[in-house]
Amino acid sequence: MVIISGIFMAFNLLIILHKLREFMVLNALIDLLSLGVIVFLTAGTYSGLATGMIASALVSIYLWFLPIREPKLIRKIRNKIKGKSQQ
Repeated sequence: MVIISGIFMAFNLLIILHKLREFMVLNALIDLLSLGVIVFLTAGTYSGLATGMIASALVSIYLWFLPIREPKLIRKIRNKIKGKSQQ
């Protein structure tokens, strides 16, 4: 069980890091919040952590294929940051 939990956690964190690198901040935030809420609701138990990791990984996969559209203001800021980093 520990190995499976480690695989889910690594998978989940890799997806969240990729989303942050691609400036998909809203999706990454939802992933982290879903993990936190589920772990909080299950009182921080190991089974709660495992459930949260699996649920958050499923949310990550869902948001990967059907991303949430960001508001225009966030898109403008992201485009400015990307433009400055390429110069």
